[in-house]
Amino acid sequence: MKLHFHSFILLTLLLSNCIAQPTKIINNADPTYAESDLIINLNDANILPKDVLSTYTNFVNSITDTPNLRSSIESFCLPQAITISANTIRPENMKEYGQDLNLHFLTHDFSPQIFIVRKESKDKYLIRTGTTAIWFVKTSTDQWKIYKYLDKPIE
Repeated sequence: MKLHFHSFILLTLLLSNCIAQPTKIINNADPTYAESDLIINLNDANILPKDVLSTYTNFVNSITDTPNLRSSIESFCLPQAITISANTIRPENMKEYGQDLNLHFLTHDFSPQIFIVRKESKDKYLIRTGTTAIWFVKTSTDQWKIYKYLDKPIE
C-alpha cells in the first residue's frame, strides 16, 4: 500500500495526539465522561451529530460493573440486532476480538475515546475507538441505537 506524504503526516499527528491523551479507565467506581473527553480529533466532532455523540456518551457512562448492566446496555441497542454475552469471559488470546457485546470486555478492557467517525448514510454512523467499532442508526422515533458492534483493536 502506497502512503502519500500528507496522509502519513496526518496519520502520525492523529496517532501522536491519541497517544498523548490520557486514557481513562472504564471500570472505576464512578465513571463519568463529558463529550469532550471522548472526542480526540476535532474533525470528528464536526462530522458526528450532537445527538449521536450524546447517545454515545450516555452509553459510555452507563458502563458500570453492576447487576443491571445488561438491561442498561440493551436500552442503547436496536432490538434483536446485538448479541450480548453476560457470563462469558473470552480466552486471553482472543479477548479483544468478538462480534458479541461482551459485558466482561466492556467493563474491563473497552476504550471509550473516539479515534474515527464515519458517516455511512444520512442516518447511520460508525464510531471507532481503539478497541471497538460501534454502528449507530437513527430510528423512526428519532433515537440513535446501536445496530452493529465489533471488538477489534486498531492495529
